[in-house]
Amino acid sequence: MPADQPLMQIKKNYNLLSEHQKTIANFIISNIDHIANYSIGMLAQSCQVSNTTVIRFLNKLGYQSYPDFKIDLVRELSA
Repeated sequence: MPADQPLMQIKKNYNLLSEHQKTIANFIISNIDHIANYSIGMLAQSCQVSNTTVIRFLNKLGYQSYPDFKIDLVRELSA
């Protein structure tokens, strides 16, 4: 589990992300109020990437799974 909150992790690791991963990061930031309602497939489709690319993005942020990421994101947004 990453030490920082998800949005902080995205900003901290942004320059290390691939172009497709940056697309995911930008989509999450631009649609922050709706991401908690997205499945991994919906996120991948919205970003025009594969589910595997989303998983690699999450791994780069220190997350093992998409549900863990969403839980932390909701916590961060409600803080």
